[in-house]
Amino acid sequence: MNVYNFGRVLSHHQKFDSMTKKVLRLDFESELDFLLVGIVSGHKDYRICYELNSILKIRMSRQPDIELSAGRPGSRTIHSCYHYSRGEHEAYHLVSNKDIEGTGNFIPEIKNIDYFLIISGSSRNFNLQPIIDQI
Repeated sequence: MNVYNFGRVLSHHQKFDSMTKKVLRLDFESELDFLLVGIVSGHKDYRICYELNSILKIRMSRQPDIELSAGRPGSRTIHSCYHYSRGEHEAYHLVSNKDIEGTGNFIPEIKNIDYFLIISGSSRNFNLQPIIDQI
């Protein structure tokens, strides 16, 4: 699994089991109220959700798919979505970047990412490094 943190621009390549690991760090100050983590993995969305739930000690659950209009009139993309809220100010979302039908992307400019983990609320004090180390 490859992980990209777009909130703090920390890129981390690590795969499940015994696959190779590469780390690239680019740090800059950001005023974002969330962390956006890109995940590259061949695993199904429910497996990624299960692993993240175990690592983060949360209980993301499946939500209705996100449907977006895409490009041409009448065309759309459908993306799986998982969600968990901890209190009023902390929320986790896992969204598939690739359309369920394979016809488009949630964020078309970033085609090589399979899933996005969005952590909102406590992002300023959130230490992502231990999580990346466990993935």
